[in-house]
Amino acid sequence: MEQNRLYGKNLIKSVNMTSEVQQKYESFANDIAARVSKIEGVTLVTLMGSVAAGVADEYSDIDLLAFYTTEPSTETIHAVLNSENSQTKAEKFWLDADKFSMQLSIDGISAAVVFMKQSWYEERLAEYSNIKLEEYKQLAFCVSDARFIVGNKELYESWKARIGTMPADLKKMTLTGNVAMLRNFFVQKRILPNEKRADWLFINSLFAKAVDCALEVVFILNNSVYASPKLARRKLSKMEIKPLNLIERLEDVSIGENTEKSLQHRMEVMAGITQELEVMTRT
Repeated sequence: MEQNRLYGKNLIKSVNMTSEVQQKYESFANDIAARVSKIEGVTLVTLMGSVAAGVADEYSDIDLLAFYTTEPSTETIHAVLNSENSQTKAEKFWLDADKFSMQLSIDGISAAVVFMKQSWYEERLAEYSNIKLEEYKQLAFCVSDARFIVGNKELYESWKARIGTMPADLKKMTLTGNVAMLRNFFVQKRILPNEKRADWLFINSLFAKAVDCALEVVFILNNSVYASPKLARRKLSKMEIKPLNLIERLEDVSIGENTEKSLQHRMEVMAGITQELEVMTRT
């Protein structure tokens, strides 16, 4: 009984701490977004990650995404973002040809603002019916998994409405391809020859890929977008179409020893998940 009381107190303390951190991080995020929105050419600023999801803790950082029509200079960004309690790093770090990141530190809290060309987003929307899976994930991640803060809200809502439904051909191809891959290795047991070769690096990487494939199928069946395992448990808890105890079973698959006995168990678990997903994708 005493142990339960202590656990309850610790749980309440943890929840309260998370709530306080969330409020603090949101306040910082809103302040940064307000400053970023004043940069010429910036049309829209959204909040990403755990802070946007409302589950920030002391290990979280702040992730913001700013869309622009005219590329702002490093000097302009520094002038807007620097203040008495925040300092941007000097470099403009290009993530690819269409977006770059600027890093900040606010009272010891790490923050990043990713600046993305608005034209990149709009060009992919124009070709939406023929979009590739990775591009679709990027579009959805930027809007569906983000929270609007400041800027052109009408533009944000129109983008969100457009990508709310995955193109039919892409959905069918992704579901079919993922389930076929899972069936090939875990139901038909094509993975076994690699155990005989003691190729455990490949085997373990295959299980990691299988977890991603299974989660991607479940997210698509629930009209959502799977980008990474981060926050997957929280999102899955609200989904109706999924195998029973999916997270626990996938965790069981992800953690195993490099032994024949462990491999057989992990394969059986993954085969069971695969067969359930096959049924779900046919209905």
